Amino acid sequence: TIMFAPEKIALSELVGAGLVFQRGTSPEATYVFKHALVQDAAYATLLRSRRQELHARIARVLEEAFPETVETQPELLAHHCTQAGLTGQAIDYWQRAGERALARSANLEASRHFGQGIELIKSLSPTPERTRREFRLYLGLGPATRAIKGHAAPETLDAFTRARELIDADTSLPEQMVVFYGLWGVHFVRAEIEAAREVAEQALRLMSHNADATSQAHANRLMGESLFALGEFVEARQYLQRAIAFCDSDRATVTDLR
Repeated sequence: TIMFAPEKIALSELVGAGLVFQRGTSPEATYVFKHALVQDAAYATLLRSRRQELHARIARVLEEAFPETVETQPELLAHHCTQAGLTGQAIDYWQRAGERALARSANLEASRHFGQGIELIKSLSPTPERTRREFRLYLGLGPATRAIKGHAAPETLDAFTRARELIDADTSLPEQMVVFYGLWGVHFVRAEIEAAREVAEQALRLMSHNADATSQAHANRLMGESLFALGEFVEARQYLQRAIAFCDSDRATVTDLR
């Protein structure tokens, strides 16, 4: 804990008054409010500008002195940057927190983190950079929502639909394939097979030029499964065999998208 002399005196007075508990000895001591209501009351007495200043200061100290915390708890930095009004930094940390949670299959946490970033990004002026950042947030929110709500949920459709709207010239083909797979899954599970087939056709057209083997394999798989569900077995077999061929080339992976 980094403190100046006046702060040490103030903390000592709070400890003496029984409002704060001290754990350990200075300078490694930590301090905890006796009750959450006391903490809330103290926080409420601060002017907004002072609260922002303190949150910004905490974020700066964490970044400079506690890199392991930044790495393992980006949501903590995201919170302090949000409260400090450091919107750009906060969005980046919410993104990192969401991706880290998603990698651990902590889907509810991931959804909340991505959602926080999406709320903040609404306050930024429209620019290509904002579009790209918003796309990345929805690219994470889609799989998290699917895991929580299910493939056919309206929220899942909304997330992937918004992600598709944000695709631009800088969006990589693997990223686009994640979006198409998400949209295809909504329609397929809803038994909207013709709509699923249309998404698969879009993916195939997009992936037919210069796509990586994994994206090609997935696009052919989506079309093959759509045709199979429609009873068009001969044509379905052709697409599924192509998907297998891309996987057999050792250039593609057979794992599911997200």
